[in-house]
Amino acid sequence: MSGGRKQFAVYRLKKGPWENEALRYRSWEFLQKYHVQVKSDRYEQICVSPFSWDLDSSDLRRQLENGLPASLSGEKLEVSDVLAVTKEGITTAYYVNPEKLIVLAGFFHTTASTALLSIDTTDYQIEGRDGNFLAADEIWIDGQHFFLMQSQQFGKNAAYVVLDSNGKVAAEDTTVGFTEEVIRQIRVYMERQNAARSQPVQASATPPLENWQKSYENGEYLRSAEMAEEQNYSMIDGRMNNMPPKAPVHRRQPGKRRKGKLPLKGRESVLKRLREYQEELSVQKGQAVVSQEPPELQERKKA
Repeated sequence: MSGGRKQFAVYRLKKGPWENEALRYRSWEFLQKYHVQVKSDRYEQICVSPFSWDLDSSDLRRQLENGLPASLSGEKLEVSDVLAVTKEGITTAYYVNPEKLIVLAGFFHTTASTALLSIDTTDYQIEGRDGNFLAADEIWIDGQHFFLMQSQQFGKNAAYVVLDSNGKVAAEDTTVGFTEEVIRQIRVYMERQNAARSQPVQASATPPLENWQKSYENGEYLRSAEMAEEQNYSMIDGRMNNMPPKAPVHRRQPGKRRKGKLPLKGRESVLKRLREYQEELSVQKGQAVVSQEPPELQERKKA
């Protein structure tokens, strides 16, 4: 397979595996009877060459049955070979059957991890469309794979959708298939994709810094995790160092008088002094002093 403008390639079953030997020279009907899929994994390319515009695929077959290019003297196109024809960048693979060429779907298949679709895809859901879809046909254009997706519910009664191998819509809906207009739309899609890939990647906008990250040193913001952590501690240390010094705290030793005040242990009870003050007021007013002490304590004082 190639993206050339006009060329063909011949693929033949690889020699060695007995399964391949059993399939050589077999008709398309035989393969269908035993559910054998024709995939490029079983084949190897034995010839690739340009050809004349005047030849269609059937004329090209007849010419190659008389002999392949001189570099492979004696070799001819055989039944069970695959003939891949590329015109204007569009590649079509044919199975060489005894009577006619059979168009192959899925002979070239990609194993790229990014590819979502293959010719065997079913139950695929397309954004914005109801129901599930399957791959009804495929086309290779300049080495890129595109699929004609058909509604599994309505079949040919609904419009097809053309997707690339990554599941992106590559052409408007079509009710026929890969027509010239659909291929033109696919090429426009490819040009847009190529233009987008060729544009330089612009640096993403710098996210705003957190307050603890805004440490300025040597004219640049320090953004790494290590420097951010170091600057975080530096900011805290700097803030503590720049604070005005606090007045010294003088601790009083126990038992010493502080500004004419007795320590707590040398002070009289507040309640006792309050009772004495109440008794003094009562005496001044000529009232009987009512003792707040319990009777037992009063009797003990009288004795």
